[in-house]
Amino acid sequence: MLQWLMKLLGKKPAPSHSRQGMGMPQAAPEIATQSIAEAATASTTATNFLGRSAILNRQLAVVGYEFQIKQSPGSSPLVCDALLLDKLVQGRATMFIHRRLTFIPLHPLSLNHPQIEQLPADNLVLLVTLPTEPLAGEQIQALRERVAELQGKGYALAFDQALEQGPLAPLLAFANYLHLDAKGGDPIWLLERQKHCHAAFPNVPMIVRNIDSLELLDACRKLAFQFFQGNYLTSTREWGQPRIDTSRAVILELIGHIAEEDIDFKQMARIAGQDLSLYYRLLRYVNSAAFGLNKKFDSLEHAMVLLGREGLRQWLTLMLLSSSKADDLDVALRETAFVRARLVELLAQEHCTRAECEQAFLVGLLSLIDALFHMPLADALQKLALPDPVVDALLNRGGKLGNYLSLAIACEKGYEGAIEELAKTCGLDSQQINAKQVAALNWASEFNDQLAAMDQAEPTNTPPAAA
Repeated sequence: MLQWLMKLLGKKPAPSHSRQGMGMPQAAPEIATQSIAEAATASTTATNFLGRSAILNRQLAVVGYEFQIKQSPGSSPLVCDALLLDKLVQGRATMFIHRRLTFIPLHPLSLNHPQIEQLPADNLVLLVTLPTEPLAGEQIQALRERVAELQGKGYALAFDQALEQGPLAPLLAFANYLHLDAKGGDPIWLLERQKHCHAAFPNVPMIVRNIDSLELLDACRKLAFQFFQGNYLTSTREWGQPRIDTSRAVILELIGHIAEEDIDFKQMARIAGQDLSLYYRLLRYVNSAAFGLNKKFDSLEHAMVLLGREGLRQWLTLMLLSSSKADDLDVALRETAFVRARLVELLAQEHCTRAECEQAFLVGLLSLIDALFHMPLADALQKLALPDPVVDALLNRGGKLGNYLSLAIACEKGYEGAIEELAKTCGLDSQQINAKQVAALNWASEFNDQLAAMDQAEPTNTPPAAA
């Protein structure tokens, strides 16, 4: 990696490793004056916490994740890109998420990094960003050749639509995707961009990035953009009319019974039977491979007994996110909530008991219940019978569980400084957190796909077994 950086930073590597046309021009002093010693230091001393952002399709299902490492003040984007690629190569056996695309934002010159070709091409999208410095003519020509080479090897490329206005415009002929930054934009400006891109690049799908509200997301969907990225799902907002459908009302009643000292599983099975579609879905779920039980059940009561109090609490809480009347927003929230739940649980594993880890899972899962029910979090939690540590973590970020939840959310939003401080508080390093974050993404995407497949399955016509 350092030999490659030396070339891009204008240094003279050993002759045996030289490459023509890769030196930086004098017009880019912030990169040209970056010493190789600083690049080496960045490689060895930076904490390098991964940030991520989900990319959704028009149905608001997660189709991929964008990964990034935040650029340190004064460092070059090439160093930052090299660190990100190094992380991906080191963890390539696990870094590429189940049935999801991996988007990697890169400075144009970082396309020359040799480690790109050590990454799998089949689910990788190289997201080429707008450079802040001018590039020399020979660099642009070399980039055209490199882009054609990468595409010939099966790599997908996404280009910032703003490149169309500069000397890198010829690269857009190779675009598999275009991306447009919506930050600061309004619907009229977005409409103009959509019309222009549809005319100039009629068969190239567009990714709208930095969408920060549901209102802007709704506008982008109406304008027929294909993919969406931003913090709109978890942004703070004022809720209107609460939304709890019949199935969720039954699940909330079942969760209330879990708090009773002596659980009446027969009565709980009868309550579930109030909603026949819910009953069938619960029985399908508990018999699925996702729950890992060793036998198949035709009685919901027997399945509940085997799951026990805490297993049943987790199971029913999962069902809150899997309503048969789920809308598009619920689909998007579900995988996000699953990632949070699994990540909070994994973060807790280092220093918590098994019971605390089960509570950690609930904390992550319920951290988005306000968005699910369209009501303030405190009001939504009143409908659930939850242990005090779970409530304290959710409402006050209190205790160990609150720290783990804060750390998971910081990873999700890319709050680099907060991640570093919370990592110290939780006794975890960047390598552990990055590995756990990717493991949570893999688990959540696979689990969510399993639930989606079961939701699409035809319900059985056999009546439920007598409770």
